[in-house]
Amino acid sequence: MRRHGMAWLFSGCSELSDVSGLANWDMSGICSIVGMFEGCSSLQDASPLANWDLYGIVGWMDVDNNLLEDFNVFSGCPLTKIAFGPKWRVTEKVGLWNPVGGGLTGKWVSVDAPNSGPLTSAQLTGSFDPATMAGVWVAQRADGYASVAGPGRWVRDPIGWWYKLEGGGYPHSGLYSVGGKAFLFGPDGYMLTGWQRVGGAWRYFAPGNGDMATGWVKVGPKWFYTDADGVMRTGWNQVDGSWYYLRPGNGDMATGWVRVDCKWFYLDGTGVMRTGWNKVGGSWYYLRPGNGDMATGWIQLSGKWYYLDGAGAMQIGWRTVGGARYYFDATGAMVVNSWVGGSYVGPDGAVVRTG
Repeated sequence: MRRHGMAWLFSGCSELSDVSGLANWDMSGICSIVGMFEGCSSLQDASPLANWDLYGIVGWMDVDNNLLEDFNVFSGCPLTKIAFGPKWRVTEKVGLWNPVGGGLTGKWVSVDAPNSGPLTSAQLTGSFDPATMAGVWVAQRADGYASVAGPGRWVRDPIGWWYKLEGGGYPHSGLYSVGGKAFLFGPDGYMLTGWQRVGGAWRYFAPGNGDMATGWVKVGPKWFYTDADGVMRTGWNQVDGSWYYLRPGNGDMATGWVRVDCKWFYLDGTGVMRTGWNKVGGSWYYLRPGNGDMATGWIQLSGKWYYLDGAGAMQIGWRTVGGARYYFDATGAMVVNSWVGGSYVGPDGAVVRTG
């Protein structure tokens, strides 16, 4: 059971400006904090507390935005930096309070927390009225995802689509969740579509509705694959049990022959990497099970020998390999211990006598 009740921790410490010495405090078991750091007028950076084990350290709000516990946390602190650590229990509703000027000025508001991942930062979005302290806070995850604070509605004007928040303002300059779907908004608050680079990765936002694509997406004549976070994948990727090669750089799905790390692979018309025997352009090729790379030279399968030339094509009929003559039947298997025409091939398949 978690312990309740730690009131006005460091409250009124106006000269407290550095909390790095508190970073390793064991705060596990503390559930309710009242007035923590309230009135610490010199405290600007609260990020060293990111590793504290606290339940709802920045405040729990009910559905009507009424503060339930942990109120006045950081009240009166001119914060310019705050970080939410992995042990800060912010899985439903969180709030921030900071009525003093600075980079993180705002008021208590209800914020829909992301479904997963630690919260790592906070930002004020939309307009801010210093007289009423009205503003809209957004809690943001390390991977760039964020949740829009409070309800709102989509608005379209001559420039484009944007999302108007009932509490005032609008999401901008990042990736936000609206109605369970992810959308990207530019610095001016307008919804962006198409390929966009977000958090160092490429993501695709459907033209028209703007929601972020996940899974397979077709753009023009090309196919791309985006993971559950919407990130465009490149290189080898296994999807539903099959391997695909998505070209580095542009990420489009490859088909046909591709050369990767000095090895050749064959991908069918759906992009699936093929293995085993495959007939391509009138010739048979052997693509090794497991890694799929094209075999060349001698290979032994089920007790029979085959020879594949430098381009990987299976050979049939008479062939000279390493100065010796061999005969390969219509299936490509090397013939042994038999007369072929006027020549006799021995146990190793090479011609031992003629006539």
